[in-house]
Amino acid sequence: IAQSKAKDAEYTAKIKEADAQLAKKDYATAKTSYLAALSMKSKEAYPKQKIKEIDDFVRPNLIHLIISGFLIGIFTGMVGLGGGVIAIPVMVLFLKFPIKKAIGTSLGMIILTSFGGLIPYLSANPNINLAQSLHCVGYVSLLVGLCIAIPSATFSSYGVKLSTKLNARVLRRIFGVILFLVGLDLILEH
Repeated sequence: IAQSKAKDAEYTAKIKEADAQLAKKDYATAKTSYLAALSMKSKEAYPKQKIKEIDDFVRPNLIHLIISGFLIGIFTGMVGLGGGVIAIPVMVLFLKFPIKKAIGTSLGMIILTSFGGLIPYLSANPNINLAQSLHCVGYVSLLVGLCIAIPSATFSSYGVKLSTKLNARVLRRIFGVILFLVGLDLILEH
């Protein structure tokens, strides 16, 4: 019994050590520590899960990434939904990203994907009279865009802080509800 308790304590200490290394984003050392913990208790799911998360984070499948980028680009440009509305579900469901990693990655992607979609909309000729009153260039209203973008950019850091404090399951549910409401609005719109 004493030997079993000592083994449990050693396992727990190794897991805490690995978790701390992972929190510091020292992925290689954390993986080594999780492997050491797993060698002590080979049937434990937690170190296996953490090793998989590290592997997924460090080595994404390039072919899956390229296919995902193609699909996200087509749908984002076609329907105008923010890249995150399409990119996050693709990353979570298809690429098996953790939700927080998908959100962070999506925010980084938006810079490039938005620019790629913006250029054709700027150069389009909408032939509408509203162009002058809304300060439009092509299909892009500079006035509306700036009035929404400036406070959005300013306050998004608060959303990031909230997101990092929320449990991943809660965050997934919040995102799911938002997607459902957007989808419902698009379906019911006349």
